[in-house]
Amino acid sequence: VVPLVPGLFSAAGLLMTDIEHDFTQTHLALWSDVDGATLQAVFRGLEVQAETTLRHERLSVAEIRWRRSVDVRYRGQSHALTVALEGGGQDSLSDVVPAFEREHELTYGHRPRGAPVELVNVRLRATVPRPRPALRACARAHTPSEARTVWFADRADRAPVLAREMLGSDATPGPILIEEYDSVIVVPPQARASLDHQGNVHVTLDHVDD
Repeated sequence: VVPLVPGLFSAAGLLMTDIEHDFTQTHLALWSDVDGATLQAVFRGLEVQAETTLRHERLSVAEIRWRRSVDVRYRGQSHALTVALEGGGQDSLSDVVPAFEREHELTYGHRPRGAPVELVNVRLRATVPRPRPALRACARAHTPSEARTVWFADRADRAPVLAREMLGSDATPGPILIEEYDSVIVVPPQARASLDHQGNVHVTLDHVDD
């Protein structure tokens, strides 16, 4: 499957992806000693940093989506695991240790029940959604501009040069060249190409008996 603008696909995705910033503050404490008010104050400080950064980038603070999480570990460990705080209230805090123990067992294969759990870092992700315009194939009608001699293995073939929008839902047999601004799609002999409703080119290899 060859998407639209294949030579620029990563750049197009980058332009349309949501903008995210991650903020972290170290806060070492036994989880049993952590109270909700203190944690809320730390998160609020990170939110202020995030809002300042996003305003500097001229983004709308009103559109921010927040994702809170904490890094926790068993006391004495050197590596921590990240646990999301889904709600942010006191009920969410009480879910951290069970969630951490489950994740610890999934990651390391065991969970030392009853061992003291330690908070290491407080994390905040600020996401600003970006518009995602639909990519569409051009609807202009084209005619083949030329045919070229193309070598496949030790055989030369004459391959018509087509534009993407010239393909339809019915498969066009190769060899053909689908020429675009940013790339050329080579459809070899014993293959077929078709276009779906989103403008993606589907290249299907025909079965060839040995």
